[in-house]
Amino acid sequence: MTNEVIYSTSIQGSSSTPYLVEMTFHEQEMAILCSCPAGEKNVLCKHRVSTVKNILGGIEGDDNIATKLINAGYHEVFFHLDFLEKEAVRIKNEIKSYKKIISEKMR
Repeated sequence: MTNEVIYSTSIQGSSSTPYLVEMTFHEQEMAILCSCPAGEKNVLCKHRVSTVKNILGGIEGDDNIATKLINAGYHEVFFHLDFLEKEAVRIKNEIKSYKKIISEKMR
């Protein structure tokens, strides 16, 4: 039995040819593949991440695909990733602020 393609989309990346992001589903297992250089090496790429975020956010795809992602545990992981990314920005800004204070004290 082959994998069932449940969703595919083209994303314009740095290449002149758009990348293909494809989700397949087989026996309760989901795979999300991308034709970009990182995706071809099975490295997490921004194209796969943005596609999943857009589906979970209701921007693209449909409820059936979103439900499959949620059931596969993607919603929880992406929710936590989003939290950590926001926290990283906050920490980076706080570090910048303290470096400025230190710089002013050293004048």
